[in-house]
Amino acid sequence: MRKTRLFLFTVLIISLMAFGAAVQTGPAAAQGGVTLTLLHNSDGESALLSTIYDVPAGGYFGNTEDVELAVSGVASFKTLMDAQIHEAREGGNSVLTIYAGDAFLASSVLVCSLPPLNEPIYDAVAQRQMQYNAHVFGNHEFDFGPDFLEKFIRTFAIDDQLTQPFLSANLDFSGEPGYSDLTAEGGLIDGAVKDNRPIANSLIYVDPDTGEKFGIVSATTPLLPTISSPRNVTVLDLEETIVAVQAEVDRLESMGVNKIIFSSHLQDLQNDIDLLGELTGIDIAVGGGGDEILVNPAMPVEDQLLPGEEPDIFGDYPIQAEDKDGDPVYLVTTKGNYKYLGRLDVEFDDGGVVTSIVTDASYPRRNIPDTEENAEAIAALGVTDVSAPDGGILTTVIDPVLACTSGFKTTIIAYSEVVLDVSRNPNRSRETNGGNLISDAYLNAYKKLGEISGVMTMDENPAVAVQNGGGIRQNAGEFLTGEISRQNTLDVLPFNNSVVTIENMTPELLKETLEFSVAGSLPWGGFLQVSGMHVVYDLSRPSGDRILLLTVGDGIPIVVGGAVVEDAPLVNFTTIDFTAGGGDGYEMLADQPTIILSDGHAKISDERALALYLTGSEEDFPLGDNDLPTIQADDPRYQPGGEGRIVFVTNRVFFPALAR
Repeated sequence: MRKTRLFLFTVLIISLMAFGAAVQTGPAAAQGGVTLTLLHNSDGESALLSTIYDVPAGGYFGNTEDVELAVSGVASFKTLMDAQIHEAREGGNSVLTIYAGDAFLASSVLVCSLPPLNEPIYDAVAQRQMQYNAHVFGNHEFDFGPDFLEKFIRTFAIDDQLTQPFLSANLDFSGEPGYSDLTAEGGLIDGAVKDNRPIANSLIYVDPDTGEKFGIVSATTPLLPTISSPRNVTVLDLEETIVAVQAEVDRLESMGVNKIIFSSHLQDLQNDIDLLGELTGIDIAVGGGGDEILVNPAMPVEDQLLPGEEPDIFGDYPIQAEDKDGDPVYLVTTKGNYKYLGRLDVEFDDGGVVTSIVTDASYPRRNIPDTEENAEAIAALGVTDVSAPDGGILTTVIDPVLACTSGFKTTIIAYSEVVLDVSRNPNRSRETNGGNLISDAYLNAYKKLGEISGVMTMDENPAVAVQNGGGIRQNAGEFLTGEISRQNTLDVLPFNNSVVTIENMTPELLKETLEFSVAGSLPWGGFLQVSGMHVVYDLSRPSGDRILLLTVGDGIPIVVGGAVVEDAPLVNFTTIDFTAGGGDGYEMLADQPTIILSDGHAKISDERALALYLTGSEEDFPLGDNDLPTIQADDPRYQPGGEGRIVFVTNRVFFPALAR
């Protein structure tokens, strides 16, 4: 509530210093108030399996040799959550558990839940077994469209009952018929989900043990239409979002709820801080989407972060933000992928005023699986806060996912003698050899399949292809030299986008599209990797007028000296359906007719196009000594940094005659 007193918080801190100990849980209840244990995480992003952290010798943990430690994983995460809930309940606390968005993400793991496989969505199977009181809609929930998200939500049903709420005050699902029986009447869930309608703007959560009421209001990033695929689900802009969230807070207060939590998925904690500064009446906030690390400054960092975690600390846990009236709002988040469970213990008086943060209980809990395979590493590091994997999750989620994905790693399709850069920032800001490979794969798909797919101008128009940098997934890191497996191609291109061609694109539209690629600040997900063309940008020029030279094919000029050449040809433009449909803000493409590339039986996905390219022709990739198609070390197309398809010049005279 806006009634929080900074004075009381200051007195508390002084008292803690004097007594040398933090306040324990429970005393607020004895004085007529309540202690809330808020448990939270976000951005699980289908990271259902454990991953390995390298822990160098000589660090915080005293290991004399380098150690490989398994961390994260949804099975041990459930055990960790259950233990924290039990501990808080034993202390007499109210408990509220929030998932702050991005529940799943395109990946080889999610492939196991995608059509044509008739399998459940394993992310939902895992999350429905955990004690979540509220979920926030993130942007990745819409990456496969509203139909897949609808299936995800319905998968939460246990004995045909949907009990876990899904919240966002700035989304409108009324344009999607599949959601008509899922949205709560009036946009509010008062207590439990009723009539299997779990989608709402806000929630009144009633703690089953203490009977205390807490209001939860949520919001999703207003950038949703440009970074995902919500189709007919609409989102309010920023100013409208502020109004909508405040209206929900006011409604909760009018119903007698005096302890209010705002949970969002705004992709950056600074966005939460800024938004909170426009609102009133919020006590606590949970952010999602930014992957920031917060730590309790009163505790050793090595007791909070995973061994091997890069200590890139954003701020204190919690951050003390301010609302519109200057009152404090306590803001938390955690790093994603089921690596941490945040826990914030907050004391309220009987008027709903935050009187203190319980400092010795408030910090991120790390997820270290207590398994036989991990025992040696755990012993070497001396960590004791470990969690055994939950048996139910192992049986219903981990075992079938492992059975599905095991074949991906052993299906070897090619070999590379060069390191292919598929990392995040380079692909969003400059030419990379990984970006070249992927855009070349689309151009190859066009050349091989365009005619049978219905392209009528194969022999008339020069052909080009592009790939947005944001679609090259950063979690794949880099292809190292060596074998390329199906797992690699799925990791790099996990979204199952269709490859499509826009036929007879005008040179003006091609210029406009490539201008938009560099219109804002770099890096960004809409930056285009290219094939079949050469483009020179000058970022010192005004946005929309940064292309100095653009040629296609064997040097056919499209733009020279910043202007479209007279009689420049039409081109056939191949990309993924996300970009062609206006994703990343490419609205100039959204109304263009597209031809879906197909082999005559099924459409070609981005990942399949890459696999077909790598395995399709010895002319492109000769067989190596291992009888695998090989990206050779001297292949000019895939040298580190690329081959000069994209060139940046700044603040100097550019001579087109010197361009390649």
